[in-house]
Amino acid sequence: MSLIDRLGNWYQFFDKQEFNNTLNVLRKEYKIHSVMPDSHQIFKAFECTPANCSVMLISQDPYPQKGVALGIAFGNEVRDNKISPSLSKLLEPLSIDESFDYTLESWCKQGVLMLNSALTVIQDKPNSHQLLWRPFITTFLTNYSTYNQKVVYVLLGKTAQTLKPYIQYSGNIIECNHPSYLVRNDIPMPNIYQQINNSLLQLNKPVIRWYD
Repeated sequence: MSLIDRLGNWYQFFDKQEFNNTLNVLRKEYKIHSVMPDSHQIFKAFECTPANCSVMLISQDPYPQKGVALGIAFGNEVRDNKISPSLSKLLEPLSIDESFDYTLESWCKQGVLMLNSALTVIQDKPNSHQLLWRPFITTFLTNYSTYNQKVVYVLLGKTAQTLKPYIQYSGNIIECNHPSYLVRNDIPMPNIYQQINNSLLQLNKPVIRWYD
């Protein structure tokens, strides 16, 4: 199956020229650098469909450490009984147990698009691909937010918050510090999950089951 086939109906919200230009640059980047995530996982966050997407959580860029990023913002595999500090902080308001899905695919399947403002990063170099992805992400946000006005946007951190002007009909935006900032400064994570579900109820949309 081709990449365009895997993206399905999301592809209509991309600027085709920007999309192809970005992929062409990435092919070269993967040859000369160690880039995260693996190339086949770059668009993994797009597992929900445009029609059932009800929440878009936007962060900065993938984990820059090798073997951690999965293509879903904040999602990671459990290694040696440890998860990334930023994911641990993100989950702080939730009463999760050992059965919790730390890849966050269960959220994606409910209509939560866990998107980074840059979908790739060079190993150990945070923000290294922000400029590369900026045209693609801004166009996508403008196109999709025009199409679907009943989405709750969660902008985590200053980088994600610079994308706010590209969100059309932006009555449902929640802004919060990035979890890594909260970790560094030992600040509790606010309960964005209750805020999101309250906003979804106001939009007459099903709430998200953040944990079972």
